[in-house]
Amino acid sequence: NLYMLSNQVHINIEKCVYIHFRPKLNHNEQKTCARTKIIADENHIFLNNNKLKKTNMARYLGIIIDENLNWEGHLEHLEQKLNSSIITIKRIKKFIPQEHFNKLYHSLFASHLTYGISAWGAVSNDKLKNIFHIQKRCIRLLFGKKTEFRSC
Repeated sequence: NLYMLSNQVHINIEKCVYIHFRPKLNHNEQKTCARTKIIADENHIFLNNNKLKKTNMARYLGIIIDENLNWEGHLEHLEQKLNSSIITIKRIKKFIPQEHFNKLYHSLFASHLTYGISAWGAVSNDKLKNIFHIQKRCIRLLFGKKTEFRSC
């Protein structure tokens, strides 16, 4: 509080939440690890005498982070965003010269795909399968290629 007041840092209490991160452990390890125990209801975090809301998922700088750091929430949101980009590309493709399709791909599709990839990009290939299929669909739509693509 003193740091915030002296540096004139203001936090919107209504938007401020906290997450209790938990490691993924097997059933026996969960019984002994203190980090996996459920926080009791009487333990709360306060900021300027305001109780912060506990959540299991939060958005930070456009990346959705959950308590297990498995990125499923972010990947679902990314799939929706990429699918809406494909719809936009379908609508405007006929009005854009073919030599600009590469720019269209990078501006409307790849920008969403690569944002924050250093945070969520290390998930398993199984979880990235849907993202990869959406990417292939976009490339086929723009460039008409039916060949097999590795990934971006």
